[in-house]
Amino acid sequence: MTEIPEFFLNFHTLQRQEEIHDVHLNSNLEKPFNYLNIIENIVTDLRKNNIPLTAKNVAESMNPPVKHSAIKMYLNSNYDKILKLFNFYTDKWPLLRTEFKPTYNLLQNSLNRPHQRQSIS
Repeated sequence: MTEIPEFFLNFHTLQRQEEIHDVHLNSNLEKPFNYLNIIENIVTDLRKNNIPLTAKNVAESMNPPVKHSAIKMYLNSNYDKILKLFNFYTDKWPLLRTEFKPTYNLLQNSLNRPHQRQSIS
């Protein structure tokens, strides 16, 4: 029986997959990815302070502050990319998936309209 030398074994597979995902983000998904991270952080802070998780409160907490309609407009204009990110990173943005109405509605609408366009690569 032949023994496999240790240098042939790869114990960093998960780390390598994360690096591949990070390379993937250096594409047209980078800005929506960062935007979702920003909103998730704001929503987390609002929740810790017992402030309602509304688009208005999130918009006012952004730096610089924006109008709440700007959040909805960004989400709608990047609908396909955001859905792709939510599908790709199933463990990220838990509050956006469940408690922040604009992103929750976006996800629910995608479930109700499976024929919706989703061919962004």
